[in-house]
Amino acid sequence: MKKTIKKFLSGISAVTVLTTGVFGGFSVAASSLDDYIPIDDKGMFYSDNGNYQMYYPKERSSERIYIYKMIPQLNEFKFVLSDDVSYEEVNDRIVQIIEKYYPENNLNTDDESQIYDDIAYISSETYSSGATYYTVSFSSKIINDSEDERVIEAKKNSKAIMYKLYAENLISEFYDIGEVYQVDYYDSYQYFPYYDPVDIELIKKFIEENNLACTMETGMDIYDPESYSLVPSEEMSFEEYFSVAADLYEATGEKPDMMTRDIYVEMCDENSLETMSPIGDANGDNELNVSDCAFIARKLAKRETIEIALNPAADYNNDGKVTVSDAATIARELAKKDL
Repeated sequence: MKKTIKKFLSGISAVTVLTTGVFGGFSVAASSLDDYIPIDDKGMFYSDNGNYQMYYPKERSSERIYIYKMIPQLNEFKFVLSDDVSYEEVNDRIVQIIEKYYPENNLNTDDESQIYDDIAYISSETYSSGATYYTVSFSSKIINDSEDERVIEAKKNSKAIMYKLYAENLISEFYDIGEVYQVDYYDSYQYFPYYDPVDIELIKKFIEENNLACTMETGMDIYDPESYSLVPSEEMSFEEYFSVAADLYEATGEKPDMMTRDIYVEMCDENSLETMSPIGDANGDNELNVSDCAFIARKLAKRETIEIALNPAADYNNDGKVTVSDAATIARELAKKDL
């Protein structure tokens, strides 16, 4: 499948699709998050990763139901090369920076058998737009818990790498761990189908006892007229309809047999460079001022080490360590601005 760069769900947060395609006349790329409704499914759609969000388009372009499941990836981060540099010029330097934080890695390998837990690997791809995306992964296993020690440690590394790459003007975008999403795509014809319900009478009883504005009917699915479909009343919104299906699943274990498209779409959320603290912000107040000089000076006076992995912004002169030179350089730059 040809890969392209397209904006996807980019209204509230800037989201970029890395892979996309058209299936049954329906493109998985769309315009704005404002055009979508976030839905809590209560686990109705199976996933190895329980930390995901469902989205449904407000405007339906056909009689089919399309739902997107976004799963944050907790074992990788991505960044985009700056337009001012080329892959050939800077790839070795990028690998060198990453190796500092992942010293026992297997970089630049396509052999998945060589990717082990806690060992980073890096891949890159240039898309038709001309943008070169790098992907750095730190574990080959699926990780579901954002509090996992590997995730916490990897986020420290990714933040430090981001500051280093940015300080050297190598990148224009950076998407941290948890800001890259896998997108699964589900659809069905008109209504949620239940092709093989275990106990249809139990479902009907649940609907009746809870006075729900839905019915279970056959003949609604053109592909399988004998199957049952959950049919809403005309006044019911899709959010209410989805909620009924989720409550039904929670109470009976029955879930709709939505078709899962066998595709792999990956999206990136907000560019971390747009929200990062300025380089030199040693005290973490999101500003560069004389307080940062004082912070560094006090720490060094107490013979305390400022670790770049924990405070990468403090390395103002980008020499790989935080010393009195950083405080002095910040002070000089601030003095120039006051002139």
